[in-house]
Amino acid sequence: MRRSIFPGFFLAAGLTFLAWVAGCRTPGHPGFSRAADAIYHHADLRTPKGLVKDGAIAVEGGKILALGPEKEILARFKGKGTKVVDLKGGVAFPGMMDSLGNLLQLGTSLRQVDLLDTRSWEEVVERVASRARRTPKGQWILGMGWDQNLWKVPAMPTHEELSKAVPDNPVWLLRVDALCGIANQKAMEICGINRNTKDPKGGRIVRGRNGEPTGVLLRTALDLVLSRIPPPSPAEIKASYLLAQDACFHAGLTGVFVPGLEWEEIDYLRQLVDSGEWHLPVSASVRSDGDPDVMDGHEPVFDYGGLLDIRCVTLYMDGALGSRGAALLEPYEDDPLNMGILSYSKEEVAEVARKAFQKGFQVSAHCIGDRAARVTLDAYEEVFGGKPHPELRWRIEHSQIVTSRDRLRYKKLGIIPSMQPTHCPSDMGWALKRIGERRKDEAYNWRAFADLGLKIAGGSDFPVESYDPLKGIYAAVTTKKEDGTPPGGYLPSVRLTRKEAVELFTINSAYAVFSEKTRGTLEPGKRAHITVYDRDIMTVPERQILESQVLFTIVDGKVVYANTEIR
Repeated sequence: MRRSIFPGFFLAAGLTFLAWVAGCRTPGHPGFSRAADAIYHHADLRTPKGLVKDGAIAVEGGKILALGPEKEILARFKGKGTKVVDLKGGVAFPGMMDSLGNLLQLGTSLRQVDLLDTRSWEEVVERVASRARRTPKGQWILGMGWDQNLWKVPAMPTHEELSKAVPDNPVWLLRVDALCGIANQKAMEICGINRNTKDPKGGRIVRGRNGEPTGVLLRTALDLVLSRIPPPSPAEIKASYLLAQDACFHAGLTGVFVPGLEWEEIDYLRQLVDSGEWHLPVSASVRSDGDPDVMDGHEPVFDYGGLLDIRCVTLYMDGALGSRGAALLEPYEDDPLNMGILSYSKEEVAEVARKAFQKGFQVSAHCIGDRAARVTLDAYEEVFGGKPHPELRWRIEHSQIVTSRDRLRYKKLGIIPSMQPTHCPSDMGWALKRIGERRKDEAYNWRAFADLGLKIAGGSDFPVESYDPLKGIYAAVTTKKEDGTPPGGYLPSVRLTRKEAVELFTINSAYAVFSEKTRGTLEPGKRAHITVYDRDIMTVPERQILESQVLFTIVDGKVVYANTEIR
């Protein structure tokens, strides 16, 4: 009797099917998939290849495993242990980064007298007096954020009114740029500042017509007070750092370059990383104060605990434009006898830079004025032997006033301009009074750097400006104040496209800290650093860029901030 072939056929077919299913879960097979640690879905995704509508991101081991259409990602990577997170219909961008932020100052400012929005010296004095009424006599009162250019009478203050209102507490109030401050009489007495005190190198004690100090100190003269203020306790430093971390996450930041830290301050960050309390990636730069020996006994540190790089040294070349401390090639338009303060000579910069070159440290120089930028470029060029070294990624922070000739030298040498777009609308009410109309094209000109093909690193200089990267993006594409004025922007010729502006705070910022292969874009294999907004800042009316809200901040695949007010 002939046996039926059908049972064998079905058995073979079944075995073939099971083998195919097993093959789908085998690496290398076209249908390979596995359970991800987490899947973030219900969002549009901004990727290098364009917008992915209704997308999802699969994460494994803190990295992006895959991204694409939501249905596909869920079908391929959702398993029993996969955490599935609804992104509330938002728009996911690469994690935003700030290329110039002062974490400890931010955290400290959140605990001090806030003077950022004051509109008169009288208002500053009243806020300090209010704090003094609940502060024990003799205890220091600290504040930050005043800006005389925003006052009805935009003149530098003098201490008399403050000293009268607060006679029993030493007071120290940093200007918004943190390069100028004012002390009351009590503080000056404690610090030994009087008419006979000499100006320190690279700084100035502002004096009245009678020769007496007005209380205002510039640049290195700040140390006359700072050295006498009781240092914060370890607990206070830790609290300030953690406050700053929380603020950054609320703003959607997933990384910060922090300039000019002392080694002791960096040690606090190490301890926080070791304790497991720190989750914000930081690239830290050591403050040199013109001393090459600051690098002795140290080597560059890469990716400490996956969160901390220490591979840069910073020089502060000049002061700020607002307080007329920026070092200019020509005198100030509104102060013809003043060309600002240059902290170091070319030879001094070259000495620090040469040692950094030998030890493998990146160099970063704070340069607001064109003279500071030129001297720094001269020193860099000398150390480079006139040859380009873009692989070193040496930086000039601010690059605020730079001649067209020197912009070309950035290109020639491979120097990164690290710029803060919010400085433009903040400063324009008075900046042209400082430099005059004829130097207008040399100021805040990120467009000119972009046209040279340079990767501009975008930052805020917080707490000098807001740590919200949306404000920097808005300023870069409009050059307007937050109220939308002036209608055409202050400097329309320097505006960037939205794509360029977002790149300042993502891939360019990553490049500036040697991490463009692991951060800066949403791509498989990169760290899962994601900032999710409630709308697409690439397409909404420009005003809505500022109105956008952070829904989620995700670092290394974990939610570090979720906006619970939006459901």
